[in-house]
Amino acid sequence: MIAHKTNSAVTNELMTIPDMNSNFRKNRMSNARIQQLVTLLYMHRTMVESDGIKKSESEELQKAMKRIDRNYDYYSKNPMIKGTFDFTYLKK
Repeated sequence: MIAHKTNSAVTNELMTIPDMNSNFRKNRMSNARIQQLVTLLYMHRTMVESDGIKKSESEELQKAMKRIDRNYDYYSKNPMIKGTFDFTYLKK
């Protein structure tokens, strides 16, 4: 397995989330695709300055999350997908 080092700024941000322990974070962030997704969201939040773009992209993300919620029973049967959704639903 190839190790993927998470950017320190992303790691520091993740550690500010309540109930985010280092084992849970390391487990999830060892998956390259999850790491890419989390890093993309972090970079979008830190780099995009336009309130209009932030609002528009937030609305699109909310649509995707509603679809996931609507079909959660389907996804919850797969432990890897369920664990990934649980990880990405953690909020500050």
